[in-house]
Amino acid sequence: MSDILLIMPEGETQNAFAMNIKAYLNLETHCVNNVVEAIEELSKDVNSFNLVITYTEIGKEPSLKVLIEFFKDRKLKISILTLGEDKYVMMSNSAQEFSLYSVEEPDDLREVLKTTAEIFNITPRDMLKVPTSQFYPIPIEHFSTLISTPTDVFIKIGKGDTCQYIKRIHAGEGLDESTLERYISSGVMSLYVESSNRLNFVNALTSQLLRHLDEEISSDNDAINEDTITQTIQETVSKNIEVLGITPDIQKICNKSIHKMMKEGEKFPRINGLIERLLSNKATFGFKHTQITTYMAMAILKKIDWGKEEQEKTISFVSFFHDISLKNDAVTMIRNETELNNAILSKKDKELVMRHAQKSAEFIHQYPHLPMGADTIIRQHHGVLNGHGFSDTYSGNLSPLTLVFIVAEECAHLVLKSKFEELNRMKILYDMEQKFKTSRFKKMLDALDKVIE
Repeated sequence: MSDILLIMPEGETQNAFAMNIKAYLNLETHCVNNVVEAIEELSKDVNSFNLVITYTEIGKEPSLKVLIEFFKDRKLKISILTLGEDKYVMMSNSAQEFSLYSVEEPDDLREVLKTTAEIFNITPRDMLKVPTSQFYPIPIEHFSTLISTPTDVFIKIGKGDTCQYIKRIHAGEGLDESTLERYISSGVMSLYVESSNRLNFVNALTSQLLRHLDEEISSDNDAINEDTITQTIQETVSKNIEVLGITPDIQKICNKSIHKMMKEGEKFPRINGLIERLLSNKATFGFKHTQITTYMAMAILKKIDWGKEEQEKTISFVSFFHDISLKNDAVTMIRNETELNNAILSKKDKELVMRHAQKSAEFIHQYPHLPMGADTIIRQHHGVLNGHGFSDTYSGNLSPLTLVFIVAEECAHLVLKSKFEELNRMKILYDMEQKFKTSRFKKMLDALDKVIE
């Protein structure tokens, strides 16, 4: 009996994975070249393996999708470790009996070994030193505002044995717009820097973003895409906050972005105007969610007796940072435990969603001059006092400002759920009234009534 079934084309990469799994984890690996061979092996004896490792795709074959359907049909409970992200996996509406884990970069041997160790409960003390990946991925959208890079930048060509990292940008140079668009249209998701230069690159990116934002704020040029810069800032902070923390440059960038979002909402007396603007700029779900939540919260605060400028600043800060520990739109869309249970995510990702409110609050605790109570609102923004999980009822221990944010975010969710088609004003208000039935929400709902058209 082998511990692991590895689905990977025959070659040096397959050999390297199997060899390192044995050397570092002392686990036996049986290798097959494709998902058809894997299903044949599993059909012989479903108890032969404790883990299956596979690419999301091998050639044009949707290996992971085929494997998952086979597991569902046979009701298998073996764990799967997928190499690379896959939309089918992230947001499937079918519950699964097996456990699914994922490694974002398909050839990241270090992460594969670490995740496999977690699955088999192998502690760091049991392992030797894990090899470090040579290259670090940078999401390609970050290059849209990067004037020059402090390090060489590489593009990844091929997978497995054919994978090569080819230098595309020399240190001190940038990426022209036409080349960037060509990469994106051809499906390039990331460019790469050498791992040892990761922090230099990210620091340079944040510094240049700050300069962009300064220019944007002082410019009268209508051609400048305001959302793109603010959105990129939010994504950059989210992806790098665990490594960099809150540096002075990041603090300046975030403060300016939060101020811009507050001012942006003032331009539109009704939500439909803001929606049209977000549509025209093709903003991501995460950014639309943040901007619309800010807008709704500002509308509420302007209509209640105690809503002052200080509260507006606090709630805008919370809007910007409340989901900062979530890394992509698929998990940001999850609003309750039912949706979480129905999403096919790894155990690690599900646990992150369950405790993201607490984790986001921990991240921003280091923020200099943190608005009073902001960390508490972030921790409790799904109605749970300790920030772990979701709640459909709202304790009397939640602060009034926390309730304002919860109501604003729910309204933003309903607007986004409409997919920006013609808003059904009465349905949104009815759904809000059904969710927030007690008298303490009445003034908040009345305020939203004035801006939803």
